[in-house]
Amino acid sequence: MGWKPLGKILRAFRALSKNGEEEPEKDERIFLTEKSLQKNMSRIFGYKNEFFASRLYNMMSGGIKDKRIYFPVYMNTIDSLLHG
Repeated sequence: MGWKPLGKILRAFRALSKNGEEEPEKDERIFLTEKSLQKNMSRIFGYKNEFFASRLYNMMSGGIKDKRIYFPVYMNTIDSLLHG
């Protein structure tokens, strides 16, 4: 994977995150929550879908409620969805 798609994936992660706007220079501190996915899903996909957001969160969290999802876990999940 080249650098250009990685930049888009990182921008999407920031847009979906709970604290991406609060931590603009510290990517390693940015994380997703189920609520942030539900709230910000429309910023990436153009429409709100809380069910899909919850399913995606469940995949990333391994079924653990209130787990913070950091970029490496998000990247592994997105990579699996895109490339099987």
